[in-house]
This record gives sequence, C-alpha cells and structure tokens, in this order.
Amino acid sequence: MIFVETFLKIEDNSGGKMIRTIRIFNKGKFGRINNFIKGSVRSLNKRVLRKMKIGVIIKSLILRVKHKLFRYDGSTFQFHLNAIVVLKTNQTKLVGSRLYGPICFESRNKKVEDNSRICRLARFIL
Repeated sequence: MIFVETFLKIEDNSGGKMIRTIRIFNKGKFGRINNFIKGSVRSLNKRVLRKMKIGVIIKSLILRVKHKLFRYDGSTFQFHLNAIVVLKTNQTKLVGSRLYGPICFESRNKKVEDNSRICRLARFIL
C-alpha cells in the first residue's frame, strides 16, 4: 500500500531514481497497483541522460507494491520494493523508453494510452 510521503523507486530510464508521494488519485487513503500518483523527484540516476531535475513534480503510475496481492484463484504474491513508471505531465504517455523488472498481470491498465507499450517493454509479466 502506498501512502502520502512514501518513497518509491522509478523503474524506467527517465533519469530519476526515487520519488516521494505527494498525492494519490484514488478514492481510498492508499494507492495500489494501477493507481496514478503525483510525486516529487528526490534523487537522480547519474548514468542516464537526465530528463528531469530534483524537486520537479511528476505524474506516475504504480507498477509494484510490497504489500501482498491476492488473486481470484486464491494465490498470493508480493514484490520486494515499491516501483513506479513516470508519465508525461497532463498526459498518459511514458517518458522513458525502457522498463526494468517484472510487472504483474493486474497492471494492464485501460486508463493509460501506452498500455500495450508497458506490457511490451516489461521483461516478464507475473
């Protein structure tokens, strides 16, 4: 579960490493997979061409959470870290051209224009 002030790892090559959550666009108090969040960049990746700066507010989509996920067939699984992918401001298109790590089956989002691109760029889908 992602709350306000939670630190999240950026899992694409947009240039950032970590963000801190400012707002969660969800009806509840916390964010899950497939929810949009707004956050500020806290650290940058030195090896990647920077497309952002520290303190910039960005819109992003949650891909992975540490909280245990329950599926309808009764199976459960969880990831080791919270991860997001950066979206362009006021749009639902990806900033980066690569995704690092796996995504889960539930993250195939109908709200994102690049939904098929997210699934295509992921290493594998759980």
